[in-house]
Amino acid sequence: MPHDITGLHHVGHIVADIGAAATLYRRLGFHVGPPGFPAWRDMPIGQAGNHLVPFGAGNTHIEFRRDFIELVTVLDGPLPAEAFLMPIEVPAERREAVTRAIHATTRNIRSFLDRFEGLHITMFDGPDPAATARRLDAAGIAHGGVHHVARPMWTKDGHTTSVPASYLEIGADARVPEGRVGVASNPDTALLDAQRLPAHPNGAVGLTEVVLGVPDGELDAQAARYAEILGRDSESADHGRVFALGGPTLTIARESRLGKVWPGAEVPRTPGFAVCGVAVDDLAVARELLAANGFSLSETSGGGVIVPAAEVMGAAMVFTQA
Repeated sequence: MPHDITGLHHVGHIVADIGAAATLYRRLGFHVGPPGFPAWRDMPIGQAGNHLVPFGAGNTHIEFRRDFIELVTVLDGPLPAEAFLMPIEVPAERREAVTRAIHATTRNIRSFLDRFEGLHITMFDGPDPAATARRLDAAGIAHGGVHHVARPMWTKDGHTTSVPASYLEIGADARVPEGRVGVASNPDTALLDAQRLPAHPNGAVGLTEVVLGVPDGELDAQAARYAEILGRDSESADHGRVFALGGPTLTIARESRLGKVWPGAEVPRTPGFAVCGVAVDDLAVARELLAANGFSLSETSGGGVIVPAAEVMGAAMVFTQA
């Protein structure tokens, strides 16, 4: 029977200062666009005094072909220098409901950031979140239902298009102990191939792994929890359990082994996402760029190059050969 989860969709890094985070990720060799923040118009369009009022949480994406890294923050003061506003255009009767939803999301993000600055979001790739929802319902796993959105996409011929997408989040209140976990759909292969992607100086082409650190005594329970979420079994390893996701992996790692397998990885509170992995076209080139930009580098047990969490705002970053 085919699996309804087929990879990683995106990983989210929640930060206090998204401007500083963008600068950091550029030093890591990624192309990072300006962050966007939602905004209401303070008056109906066309009336005097109409201007945009930002609020809530903002983000930017580090895009690859099938997946991305999301940088997320909460707006607590002035807009970051690079930021742009995304007007929310909904009928007047829906404004209150949309505002409540955005505030709920912002509260969750703020609580994750209060827990620690670092990785708090893992969304898995699934072609049909509705099918995943039915499986989760049958297993008695709470989720927030399937939501439908429009995703902007820039094509190679210079056009912008909007493609439908859907997602669901695990947990009745869209949160689990480690943060936000769910399933999201991707456009079909033809659309993915037609998109215009930025060139990353480090040669990054996609996500390879996410690592969740857990107390040693909770390894079996945490692996069983994710086996239900993912609808598949894990493989045992010396450092924990590994879920193969059709290429990328999710590892549930014993806290005592985390820093031995991934030097410099740490998680202030468990369970917590500790490591994000990225494949690059040429690992030697990426290593040279990282060293030239002043990062401390180590090797993982699998031969990857890792930048410690202390130098990446709480998220250890592994680079491997594509």
